[in-house]
Amino acid sequence: MRRAALLVLVLLLVCLCAPACAQEARDITDGCTITGNGGKQFFRLHDGDYATFYNMKNKNGILTIESPEEIRGLYIKLYDRLADYEVQVADGEDWKTVASGGKIYVDYFSLPEGTTKVRLAAAPTPNYFMRISELIVYSAGEIPESVQRWDILDKADLMLLVAHPDDELLWFAGFLPYYAGERGYAVQVAYLVPTGGVRKLELLDGLWHCGITHYPELMGFVDKRGSSLKNQYERWGESKVLARVITAIRRYQPEVLVTQGEKGEYGHPAHKVAADASKRAFTMAANPESNATSAAEYGVWQVKKLYLHEYEEGKIVFDWHVPLAAFGGKDAYTVAVEALACHASQVQRGWEMEDPGTHDNRVFGLYASMVGADTQGDIMENIPEDQLSTYVDDSPIHVELTIN
Repeated sequence: MRRAALLVLVLLLVCLCAPACAQEARDITDGCTITGNGGKQFFRLHDGDYATFYNMKNKNGILTIESPEEIRGLYIKLYDRLADYEVQVADGEDWKTVASGGKIYVDYFSLPEGTTKVRLAAAPTPNYFMRISELIVYSAGEIPESVQRWDILDKADLMLLVAHPDDELLWFAGFLPYYAGERGYAVQVAYLVPTGGVRKLELLDGLWHCGITHYPELMGFVDKRGSSLKNQYERWGESKVLARVITAIRRYQPEVLVTQGEKGEYGHPAHKVAADASKRAFTMAANPESNATSAAEYGVWQVKKLYLHEYEEGKIVFDWHVPLAAFGGKDAYTVAVEALACHASQVQRGWEMEDPGTHDNRVFGLYASMVGADTQGDIMENIPEDQLSTYVDDSPIHVELTIN
């Protein structure tokens, strides 16, 4: 009888505890006291506007956050440049470093239990400045799904190379929600042009919404449009473009590479460069004499398949309107439209995805293959499972396959 009563008590305690354990972490930033030596405009840290920022420009800069309740998470979005810093928690009269940041634009840091005082300490570097666009302080609880926690990918199954932020959605629509979010492939997205601070943060929001959890490759070319493919190469440096694309391929070792159309969709020279450089790098990345520096660092790598948007040979026409379990039954196109809305600075210019439209975002063609032609309408076809970095759902989406 006593054992039964004890069991009932244990079950009661478990039931009472479960809701608290499952509670989502709360944004407690407004209840915190923030101080620092980089000015007094701390409101910019939590105004929801990526275009505003707090400038911690002193090489010995300190930003301190103190809360009346426990702090268990710190979510930081940098504005337009990377700058090293340490995350430190109060340890009596001293400070203890628990993490470091500044290698990527968006970071989330879990803090030790009992933390009520935390600070960011700038690296002791001359001419240091760090612009923080957003800083959010979280209570104890489960981290909200919207909080980005980026991984750095070692080995990719797929690489998507585009010219600008938003090209990954405008011209590829449901590609990322389907292959990354639904199928579970390790997808590395690479951009030739990272552009300014606002668009960097927007692109990260859009990728995260699509189910991408691997931090993108930002190749660093300036956002200046050339007059032609040749002129775009002249602006950026043809050898630099090829070197960075080859290096990215060798670093992430994708089995399949997907990129923009040869005609640059509506004729944009930067889009043409993405296609041209991908075509050339398909062969060059496997040649040890091409870009010897990255060959020495990463080794050489042969991509197995290369797909181009709007390419007519070996054509696949995807249906992006099939419901996806990973997104609660939304289809890939709907998820992509939602992700495009994250690019608020560009959506204001009237950009929207064509469905299907003149430059049909459903159409891709197999430009080159080391593993034979497609027969099933899946770009991952003929890639052995033992060469993939992750387990995937092998049920393909509805496609129309054209064999030329």
